[in-house]
Amino acid sequence: MESVTRRDVLELKAGFAANVAAVSGLGEKMAGLDTKVSGLDARVAGLEAKTTDLYGVSRRMIATLVRLEDKMDDMAERMATKDDIRVMNSRLDDFTADIQAARRDRALQSETFMAGQRRLDDHELRITRLETRKS
Repeated sequence: MESVTRRDVLELKAGFAANVAAVSGLGEKMAGLDTKVSGLDARVAGLEAKTTDLYGVSRRMIATLVRLEDKMDDMAERMATKDDIRVMNSRLDDFTADIQAARRDRALQSETFMAGQRRLDDHELRITRLETRKS
């Protein structure tokens, strides 16, 4: 068996002290890690709350988009196409032409009526003169 010298004991003691110091430092590091993990837990909780808020916003946006899509479909159903507008314009043109023709006819009838009225007035005047001569 080998004999253990004082020097060996001192070396062992120094190595042991270094190991104890390293282990003591690990405790502080572990405490620091615990603090960091707690901070991360709080951040994760904050992210979970924000995710929940975003989920709610997303649901509202989807509901709004569905309503808007329904409104757009309704508008598309009620909206006139170019062909519909052409048909309406054609009908309006026909109606306008009929109105203008009716106005011309009315003007002609009015003129004819006025000519007849003047003629009637002239006849009445002549009859009145003839009757006054006979008396």
